[in-house]
Amino acid sequence: QAAGPSSHISALDANQSHRGRGSYYADDDSVVSSNVSEIGGPGDIGSSSNDDDGNRSGSRDPEVVTLTRAVVTDVENANVNEHPNERQSGILPRSRREWCFVFLAILLILAVALGTGLGLGLSFMNKDSSTSSGKEERTVGVGQSAGSPNTEPTQSPSVGWPTFSPSSTPNDNTSPSATSLSPVMVNDLASAIEYHVIAQEISNIASFPEMSDGGDPTTMSAQEKARDFLVFRDYLPLTIMDEEDDVPNNPKGGGNDDPLAIRNNDLNQQRKPYLTTATSAYRVAQRFATAVLYYATDGDNWETNQLWLEPGVHECNFIGVTCEEIAVPSVTLEEALESPNELPHHDDPEFDSTMEQMIVAIDLPENNIAGSLPQEIMALPYMRRLALWSNAVGGSLPTQLGRLTRLTGLHMDDNMLEGNIPRQIGQMSELTDLYLQFNRGIAGRIPAELGNLAKLERLRLSNMSLRGPVPTTLGKLANLVDLSLQDNRLGRSLPAELGNLTNLESMLLNGNIFTGGIPVSWKSLGKLKRLELQYNELELDMDEWVCPLRKNAPEGSGLLKVMKADCKGDEPRVACSCCTECFSYFVS
Repeated sequence: QAAGPSSHISALDANQSHRGRGSYYADDDSVVSSNVSEIGGPGDIGSSSNDDDGNRSGSRDPEVVTLTRAVVTDVENANVNEHPNERQSGILPRSRREWCFVFLAILLILAVALGTGLGLGLSFMNKDSSTSSGKEERTVGVGQSAGSPNTEPTQSPSVGWPTFSPSSTPNDNTSPSATSLSPVMVNDLASAIEYHVIAQEISNIASFPEMSDGGDPTTMSAQEKARDFLVFRDYLPLTIMDEEDDVPNNPKGGGNDDPLAIRNNDLNQQRKPYLTTATSAYRVAQRFATAVLYYATDGDNWETNQLWLEPGVHECNFIGVTCEEIAVPSVTLEEALESPNELPHHDDPEFDSTMEQMIVAIDLPENNIAGSLPQEIMALPYMRRLALWSNAVGGSLPTQLGRLTRLTGLHMDDNMLEGNIPRQIGQMSELTDLYLQFNRGIAGRIPAELGNLAKLERLRLSNMSLRGPVPTTLGKLANLVDLSLQDNRLGRSLPAELGNLTNLESMLLNGNIFTGGIPVSWKSLGKLKRLELQYNELELDMDEWVCPLRKNAPEGSGLLKVMKADCKGDEPRVACSCCTECFSYFVS
């Protein structure tokens, strides 16, 4: 026995006093255990064993054992009472350093989770965008790809074509089935058409809402309808004769060039697109323009619209359309897309050309045409006559009309047009007939640029709402034979420059607010047969020199066969003894 119990108890109390009460940790139990072992010796508590009766054996002093057990009990109670949470939750951190490690671990886990989530989200987005153009690969017929009907399928040009999704599914029982056209080709053709007409300023980007993010996507524009017709409904039977196929019933499947007859005989036949990116760029623009014209003017309700927008029918066969075979620049749609700023002019003689059926006239008068004239009409550069008189066409005349430099006749009279007369009409250098009369909605002034129409023969602007003076530039129209300006609000004095119109045969100025008299320069109007000046504010004596011209005219010349003025009443505003008809007009 090394020492008495008292000395060991004192040592234990000293150790407890050194650490301080309330500062016990897990390693304190080892200290207590070692002290207990020393107290009991090799055969005491540290090395005791149980006998059969459950009693502890070994030589030990009962007093020491009692005291030792009391000390151990005190130590255990102190640990439990002072740090109950730590004793109950041994896995919790016990210091600030450990809490820092736990906090950093939590941040690391959150960062990894966030990064994984973002990566998965971007992956799904890329997958969706790469498959949005079509659900599955489909072909036109058996062994026929969705490329050009007569050539190998063309690859998309290396340009940034706009993405496209159909605005609606065409509801037409003559349309190809849902599996008859390749969505890859469909999307390429739609994007190509949009890109081409926008790049060449045929259409505005705002006409395609899904591209410009403007407009109401639920309401299709005429341009969108035209595009969808060309892409989804305009097709040819595979059995139609190719242009170079002159042998009927040949093994290649030719033998008939009538798409209507073939389609009506077999509605379940295989089909191919009418237009492709290998088609002439000018032909694509022409067909697009006619489709836009149809939709923009309510073509479904025309009095007659025979063959208009029949799938596979050439636009030159539409009723009211006249075409001629014309040499056009040999540029395909694909080539035009590769170099949109280098598309040759339609009249470029130095560029290689190909013969195409191109529109030279559209004649649809008295046909219940409504809506408005679209700017896409400019995509018909070879047109020489546009005659839509006596319809219900509204809106303003598009300024793009000025690009129809081959146009000789513009007949838009007796409609519901509004706005001003575009000054760009003065660019139509070949124009001979300009008929805009009976459009009360057209107001403003007569553009001075009309004086540039050197070949103009007939200018009819009557029964409108024009104001202001008559431009002096009209005196440059040396070929003019018919000038009709009656029933407007034109005023001021009559321009002396009109005396230069030596070929003029008819001049109608009645129903305006002109003042003053007739310029002496008008004596040179030796071919004038009809002059109407009534219902104005003119004050003149026509007996002074106008009547002598008529009386002294050679027999049969017909000079001034019709003369009308405000020469009626006791005190007429106009003195005219030779007038064929006199009127009374009083200004309040």
